[in-house]
Order: sequence, then C-alpha cells, then structure tokens
Amino acid sequence: MGDIYPYVVKQLGCNPEDILHIGDNYKSDVLNSKGNGLLSYFYEKSRDRAINSYWFNKEKFHKLINNNKCLNSSFYLATIINQYYCDPQDNQTSDEEDFWYNFGFKNVGILFLSFMNWLLDATTKDGIDKIFFLSRDGYIMHKVYYLLAGYRDNTPRADYMYASRRALNIPSIFELNDVAMNFLASGTSILTVSQFLERINIDPNQYRQEIQSAGFIDSNQEVKTKEDYINLNKLYKLLSSEIRQLACSERINLLNYLKSIGLLDKKRIAIVDIGWNGTMQYSLSTMLKKNQKNIEIKGYYFGTLIQAQQKRKQGMDISSYLIDLGKPKYYKNLVKLCLPFLEFIHAAPHGSVHNYACIGQEVKPVLDEHDLSLQDRKKALLIQKGALEFISQYQKYIQNYPFIKPLKKMATQPLYRVIKNPTLYEAEKLGDIEHSESFGNINDKRYIAKPPTDIPLLLLRFDKLFSSFKSAYWRKGYIKRLLANIYSF
Repeated sequence: MGDIYPYVVKQLGCNPEDILHIGDNYKSDVLNSKGNGLLSYFYEKSRDRAINSYWFNKEKFHKLINNNKCLNSSFYLATIINQYYCDPQDNQTSDEEDFWYNFGFKNVGILFLSFMNWLLDATTKDGIDKIFFLSRDGYIMHKVYYLLAGYRDNTPRADYMYASRRALNIPSIFELNDVAMNFLASGTSILTVSQFLERINIDPNQYRQEIQSAGFIDSNQEVKTKEDYINLNKLYKLLSSEIRQLACSERINLLNYLKSIGLLDKKRIAIVDIGWNGTMQYSLSTMLKKNQKNIEIKGYYFGTLIQAQQKRKQGMDISSYLIDLGKPKYYKNLVKLCLPFLEFIHAAPHGSVHNYACIGQEVKPVLDEHDLSLQDRKKALLIQKGALEFISQYQKYIQNYPFIKPLKKMATQPLYRVIKNPTLYEAEKLGDIEHSESFGNINDKRYIAKPPTDIPLLLLRFDKLFSSFKSAYWRKGYIKRLLANIYSF
C-alpha cells in the first residue's frame, strides 16, 4: 500500500519531507504517507465529524443509514452537515440563544417534518374538508403544515382553532355523570377546594355551607386523600345546578365561536393536536351531537395513550402518528421519558383558552395568562425558529425527490438521544424549563429536571432526596445533574 508516494517524490524531484499530503482517509492519506516520509494532515470528513459528535447516537444512526432506504437519512444528515460541520474550525458555540436555535434545527425540525408529512398524506387520503389545529400545541404544527403544503397540490385547507380542555369540556357537560366528574376533579397537582371551584368560575365564598356539608373544614383545605376526593365529588353534586347552568352559558358562546370559524358549515373535518387522551375531540363531538350538529370529526394526533381506548370504543375516529393507544413500546418509552418537554417544543406564544365571550359583535376566546415565563417562551420560540429553518433547507434539497419522506425512527432518534442520554450541558439547559399543569387560571409549576443544590442536607435526608427525584418530570436529566452536583461537591 502507498506505492504512489515514491512515484510522486521521484516525479517532483524533491525530498519526501518537503511534501505535505492532505486527505480524509486516515489509513491511506496519513499512515501510508507518513510511512513514506511525507508530512501529512488529516482532514476529517464533514460527515464523520457530524456522526461522531455528541448530538446523535452513532450506533443507531449507522443502522439507519445502512438500510435500504438510506437516502432519507442521507438528506437529513446533509442538512445538518451543511449548517454546522463543513467548517473544521467551527467550535459549536454554547451561546444561550444559539443553544435553543441549534437544538431546534438539529433535533426538533426533523420530527415536526415527519409528523406533518404523515398528516398531509393521511388527511388527503381521508378526504377531509378542512383541518383545525387546536391551540396551543397546534400553533407550530399549523406553521409547519403550510410550509410543507406549498410543495404539494390539493391539500386540505387548515385553520388555527382556539381551544383547551377547559374551554371545550365545560360546555359539553349536560349532566354530572362519571365523565364530567372525572374531568372536574382531574389533575395531579395538589389543589385547595377553593382552587377546584375557581378554575370552573364558581366563587367559593358563595358556597361555604355546601363546602362544609360536603365534609371540608373550609375552602382552603387541600384535596389530597381518597376521602378528600370523595368529598369533592359530593361538593360537585351539591353544586350540580350551578355547574349545569355555567355549562349552558358557555355552550352558547362556544357554538357561536365554532360558527364564526366555519366549523359548523362542514361535514367532515379534522382536528389536530399533540394528543394523549383525545379529551377535546370527545367533548367537541358530544356537544355537537347533543345540539343536532351532524359533523364527522376525525382526530389526528402526535400520539395517544391507552386512556383513549375507551373513546375509540365509543365511536371516536382517531389516528396517531407516533404511538397509538400507547403502542409501540419503543415510542411510548420516548414519550414517557419526558412528556412535558414534548409539549414544550409545541408551545404557543399565547395563554390557554379559558372560555369564549361576546366582545362587541363577535365571540372571541378569552385567554388566561401564559403559564410559561417570558424567558421560557423565548426558548420555545427559538427552538421552533431553528426547526422551521431546518425544514426550509431540507425541503430545498429534496425538491427534485418528492418521494423522499423522513422515516419515523430516524425522525425521533435525535430527540430520543437527548432525552435518554443528555450531556450535562443539555440536562442543565432543558432541566431549567418550568412545566405547568394548568386548568383554567390555576397553574402548578415545577422544573422539568432541577435537583436541589444543598447536597449535604439531601444526603442526610434521603426522604427529601427521593421526594425531589419523584417530583421531577425528566428523571434522566435530573440524575445527570444530581450526580454532577455530588461529584463537584
């Protein structure tokens, strides 16, 4: 091997050490040239720099690009390489804004792209008249949809619809059955009796007697135990008339809002949401049927959990992109690892819809204050900006290859790597995001993965450490940060 080097030296009539050989193959360009006395410089391939970097699972990626559909992966990798890895002097800056933008470009854009390609194929095939992207998760989906629809013909028209679980579920209450009661008492946050009532616009000060009759000391008592929840259901039954009156009033405004956005004029519509339980589709369908509105609604979701199975049995038409009723297990694990972060990358710039109200001559959504801090909203916006830029560049590369669409496994792999095995820097950045479990104007905020910094106290009080760990939404990131704190201590 390397027989060409003596020939080159002879032809040039110089000493071997006067020649610098530059190449991207370490064996032939570096070792063989050095073996023949030449100076050498190894220029790592941009593709290898990308695959060997921290942002991708090298082993799994090789499996993907070596299958029969490797062209899909090649275009994805080329988009990342052209943006980040063609300059060998690029030091991958960790500037605050760059981190979030780059995170969206490298890890999130391909997922949005794959999901919306699936949606475009499905809704076109199903003959949908119109698509409604439900707020707030549908905000970025709507943007991606129209970005991709521009490359296709005859795609269904799509609009953004202001909605929330509270705004749709309350108007769907015609009686206090099990479905209504479960919704009214839903959530994992510990709330007071007052907060449970306030989030459905019932003033607890007007019903002190009913609160005590239900078994509570007063409206400030926290609802924590099984007995507390039994008493909460008793309270809702005592307030049944008020709740049904509230639902009726909100239902009138909701129907007027749906009319104003053209939903009531259609025969077959699609609603699109991140998903999980299909609650909003169920409430919307129930309310429309009770009001003799014969509209077919099909739900298209990023994913659905097993809890949606009952709704499908009751006739709801549901399609899911990533997981369907919690399957397959591989993708369910991705969702379980950090569901709040998946919701964060779909964040909208506005607050949740509380209800609908007549404002002048129009019915408009009434929005609660945003449950994310201004700082976290900026982070989500930067992630989405990077993701949209990735999609724009990717689509330009494949415009002559319309058959190319990202494989689901490839599209989820970058984000899966981050969530399952983050770098410490990623764990710190992402772990400092606050997730809010909100219902109406009641919010319970917790960091996704931020362990306490008082390590000596935590090591002495294992119960507090365990409680802190259990409350973390993203436990992989939490452990990464905790171990780093202990090690540095």
